[in-house]
Amino acid sequence: MELSDKELHILDVYESEEYYRASVKPVLEDGSEVEADVYVWKEEFRPMLEEAPWSYAEFLTQHSTAYFAMTVQFAEQCLKDELLQNA
Repeated sequence: MELSDKELHILDVYESEEYYRASVKPVLEDGSEVEADVYVWKEEFRPMLEEAPWSYAEFLTQHSTAYFAMTVQFAEQCLKDELLQNA
């Protein structure tokens, strides 16, 4: 999926200063490579990470409501900013 510079900027803002975007070339099951960008946790923020492995099930039960509410709020702000810039 190709994203515009503007779309990448929105993702960069969303991911915040704890991450940096890096280009990688993952190898697919068929042996081919693709170019991709990933967000990597910055070493300076490592103390903020929890020791326990991440659990999708735990995320759904304990954090998903807040996460999705924050995501919707961010998307709404992006749309408002877009409308203001194009007004």
